[in-house]
Amino acid sequence: MARLRVINTRFWNDDYIARLDPLERYLFLYFLTNPATDISGIYELPLRTVAAETGIEADMLKMMMDRFATDSKIYYFNGWVFVKNFSKHQTMNPKIKTGIELSLKRVPTEVLSHFGIEQPYSIDSLSHSNSNSNSNPNPNSNPNSKLAPQAVQEISVNDCISLFEPINPTFERLYSNKSQRSAMDRLLKKFGGEKMIATLRELPKLINKPYAPTITTPIQLESKLGSLISFYYKQKSNVTTIIGL
Repeated sequence: MARLRVINTRFWNDDYIARLDPLERYLFLYFLTNPATDISGIYELPLRTVAAETGIEADMLKMMMDRFATDSKIYYFNGWVFVKNFSKHQTMNPKIKTGIELSLKRVPTEVLSHFGIEQPYSIDSLSHSNSNSNSNPNPNSNPNSKLAPQAVQEISVNDCISLFEPINPTFERLYSNKSQRSAMDRLLKKFGGEKMIATLRELPKLINKPYAPTITTPIQLESKLGSLISFYYKQKSNVTTIIGL
């Protein structure tokens, strides 16, 4: 029997969803609505099934799921999916809450533990769990980590903005633009200075390349990040230092 999954219309206005490229948005929606979904947001689903039902190639699928994990949105472990804020898309009532608790009891203990969910089960534990299922679970132990928080202290927003000079004749205006600085600051905090510098140094190489995304400001970099990653993947580039690769 088909199950009803409620998606709040605010999904399309969500700031995070708006920054995804169309294919990433499609995959995110799939994880909220596919036939295997469970009201707890944790369900078993082989990656080969995801690839078959979405039509997304395995390599691209892994890359996109790595981004979701890095962004603390969707995790994957031992064949199990965890959509962190799945409950936000459901109409909560006592029956639903009881159903979630019963559902969690059917999930293997090691899976719940990996996702940072412990007894007693609750809606809050699903929304605020500290999952370690990220492809880089300990950013402090790996200098090439996507997060690399230690690099943020060494590389400033101004350092990053200066690297827009080759692709933006009016780059100096970015220094005093609060919106642009905020976007750059968010990227630094999210991905770390090492990844940001490597990514910004690649941008001038995109000029005149067919189908390359146009990125000349921090805001464009933030909003077109998914397109940039997809471009490098489609080019089968050996550049592995930029954000997401």
